[in-house]
Amino acid sequence: DGIRDYKVTGVQTCALPICFYLSVRRRIGHVAGRVQGRNGATLAGAEIRVAGVSTSSDSAGHFELTIPGDRLKPEMDLYAVAPGYAPEHYKVVPNANEIIVDLQPSGR
Repeated sequence: DGIRDYKVTGVQTCALPICFYLSVRRRIGHVAGRVQGRNGATLAGAEIRVAGVSTSSDSAGHFELTIPGDRLKPEMDLYAVAPGYAPEHYKVVPNANEIIVDLQPSGR
């Protein structure tokens, strides 16, 4: 019949003689939780990093990050650091339950 379908990288489809281009937006991810120190006390001002995105915990120890879709993975590395505390590393799953980040005194 002379009409063929072509698919290029999932965003452009052509049925000769007409082509369509569809813009694809990747879904964003969220990582949220609470930072606590010794005896479960909330810890304000801790720096939290995931996929090159960073934030600080608020006065209640809470933090929230939005991960751009192009950096989103099923499991990601979270790094937490605060003055006087040892740095911590966690594996986190975006868009899952809030996490508790436990920081321990650095012993210095």
